[in-house]
Amino acid sequence: MLGLITGFLFFSWMDFIITPLYIYLAYRWFNSFVNKTFQEEPYVMKMMMYAFWFKIGGSLFINSIYEFYYQGGDVQGYYGGSEGIYNSIFYNPVYTLKMFFSTSNQYRTFLSSTFGLKRDMIQFVTSRHFLNTPELTAIKMAAIASFACFHTYTTIGIIFALFAFAGSFKLFLLMRQRYPHLTKPIIICCFFIPSVIVWGGGVLKDPLTYGGTCFIIYYLYEIFVNRKFKLAYFIYLLLASSLVVLIKPYIFMSLTPAVFFFLIFTYVHQIKSKAIFTFLVPFVIVITIGLSFVLITILKNELGRFSLENIQGTLEDFQTWHEAEAKMSGGSGYTLGEMDFSTTGLLKKIPLAINVTYFRPYIWEARKPIIFLGAVESLLVFFFFMRTLYRAGIRRFFRTMFSDPFTIFCMLFALIFGTAVGLSSYNFGALARYKIPGMPFFVFAIYLINDQYQKKKKVKSEITV
Repeated sequence: MLGLITGFLFFSWMDFIITPLYIYLAYRWFNSFVNKTFQEEPYVMKMMMYAFWFKIGGSLFINSIYEFYYQGGDVQGYYGGSEGIYNSIFYNPVYTLKMFFSTSNQYRTFLSSTFGLKRDMIQFVTSRHFLNTPELTAIKMAAIASFACFHTYTTIGIIFALFAFAGSFKLFLLMRQRYPHLTKPIIICCFFIPSVIVWGGGVLKDPLTYGGTCFIIYYLYEIFVNRKFKLAYFIYLLLASSLVVLIKPYIFMSLTPAVFFFLIFTYVHQIKSKAIFTFLVPFVIVITIGLSFVLITILKNELGRFSLENIQGTLEDFQTWHEAEAKMSGGSGYTLGEMDFSTTGLLKKIPLAINVTYFRPYIWEARKPIIFLGAVESLLVFFFFMRTLYRAGIRRFFRTMFSDPFTIFCMLFALIFGTAVGLSSYNFGALARYKIPGMPFFVFAIYLINDQYQKKKKVKSEITV
């Protein structure tokens, strides 16, 4: 193997054969699909192919970063763990099936007993990540990809990236359906945000949760707004939701109130009487909170350490872990000041947490090249946000936001999610990965507010004339 000769951790000679082949096949299929779907829209065709190559490049880039720069990291656990499952099929296929259908708690039991199997199965448990549900889920997904590509490191990363890309494409279709006049901004938000391009690929959990989040939103919209009650849509929704809950439950928790508010607000928004609409808004908020609380309570076992009764302790553990990681990695950590993990204390930190997620690291906080790239992106997002806020004014900004159900959905999800990420990362390296599910929605919400404000301004000027 090339890795044994060169000392590479993950690369092998198979990467230089299998990966180009898979990229070529994906390119041929997607190019044909785009030509058929957007044959009368040359601009969209061109941008779709650019987006495809950016996604492929981003995945290869982040795979290389973990190989040559980080020299291991989380990838080592996911890729190494999937290798154990992949190799088990050549020894005993029964072991493979049992490994796929075993939970992290069962693996803990297995390591201290025979777990009903022969003791030699332990050789295939090749990573401590088998003992945690989020990491184990990523290992299983990487193992599934491994069987399709002979356990090739860069190809698994490409498959994960294409899953995230498929989610972005579904999000693009949804947004364009509602706002066909905003094709260019939608393309930017769905396909060309740098952090999403880079961290939405590679053998990581993030492309899986990002793609899953996009699929959840798309199929919820198709079912409950477009009223397409197809069995396949419900199955896709269930699979995507399960993937997100198993890997990063806080994304699902952030999405829940935003979705409930959007669905209820969509129907209430159809009321023509402004007085009745204004009267019903507080009830929409109360119902949204109530439904969210009920669903999260029902799923408390699945949410585990992110359930309502465990969330404070989990955030405290995250702070300790990421602060230690930041010190070991050269000081890429941040602080929100002295933390009080009571409900009141956490509420006070919400503005700081949102600021960290979308507007930091500041340029002067970037001590590494990859952190600097994130700082440039955050600076551009900050300027775009402040420009829109300045033009519309604070009052009109929020009034415009509440004038469209999807705008408030995007902003509400982005703010709740941004709070969760800002309160739990404490490390700019981790922050860059964690925040990507919220980025398209935050940026697009600003685009929508700017667009709707400009429309109202134009109508007023025409009436005045």
